[in-house]
Amino acid sequence: MHTDKRQEIRFIPVRDVFAALGRGITRVGKIRDISRGGSSFEYIVHADIIQKTAYEIDIFIPGEEFYLADLPCIIVYDNAINRDNSFTAPFIPKRCGVQFGSLSAPQRQMLENFIAAFTRQPLSRKTQRLRTGFTAHPSL
Repeated sequence: MHTDKRQEIRFIPVRDVFAALGRGITRVGKIRDISRGGSSFEYIVHADIIQKTAYEIDIFIPGEEFYLADLPCIIVYDNAINRDNSFTAPFIPKRCGVQFGSLSAPQRQMLENFIAAFTRQPLSRKTQRLRTGFTAHPSL
């Protein structure tokens, strides 16, 4: 099981935001959360496809004038999501987490602008417990 080691606060996109991982785009999917230190996104891959290692990620909003390209990163995890995939077979839903590398000053500024304009801070675990009576554990 994936253990969260993030140091930064996670933010949740308030609209559809996508990630394209790797030159030649080896994975494309919807961003689930993002921080100043990394991101996670979900995507679907065919079971027969061999995925390549990627060291860069692009973040974009379709139809908008926001495109943050070539962020250096490393893949922290890339796991199948535990869902019944009998409907989607031979496609496998996956979740990928990346840690950003050393960003240039313009990349850092664009990331800050993105977080300020297109995300919200999630509820704290304490607030989740008070509202629902239990703590929701983040999916992998």
